[in-house]
Amino acid sequence: QPDGGTLLVTVDEVPPRAIFTESSQLGLLWHRLEVPDGPHRLTVQPIGDGEVRLFGISAEREGPGVLVDAMGIRGRTARTWLFWQPEIARQGLQALDPDMGVLAYGTNEAADTHYRMGQYREDLRKVLAMMRRGSPDAACVLIGPTDRGGYVGRNTIEIWKRTAMVAQ
Repeated sequence: QPDGGTLLVTVDEVPPRAIFTESSQLGLLWHRLEVPDGPHRLTVQPIGDGEVRLFGISAEREGPGVLVDAMGIRGRTARTWLFWQPEIARQGLQALDPDMGVLAYGTNEAADTHYRMGQYREDLRKVLAMMRRGSPDAACVLIGPTDRGGYVGRNTIEIWKRTAMVAQ
């Protein structure tokens, strides 16, 4: 990014590697560090010469298995995706190259009584389209909100109407 800073990355006791994030335009950078199999200590530290944005670290090993990348943002809604830089989001999804994307939204949308269901439907479709642009071949699982209920009598709990609306 313009005015991007320097990030120092150290694995174990090896001298740190400097990663420069200064660029004339926004974009994603990937850096690969290979180490022998076994436990390691990773230290990541900005040196303070500009803003550094770190979107993730992936510790992987060769061979079969499952890799889970969680992009959870506490307290956020699906429409959060609509505020992301579209090209950077696409690049990030392409870099992950997932076989499957799992989106779990709806609980926070249900809690927002000013958020209309028609708008949620439209926003969710835009989010799914963004995911498709970044990962056109990935399967997609969409998970709705968890049950949320309230007492409607002394011994009776009813599912909250907003939760039912979002789930529908």
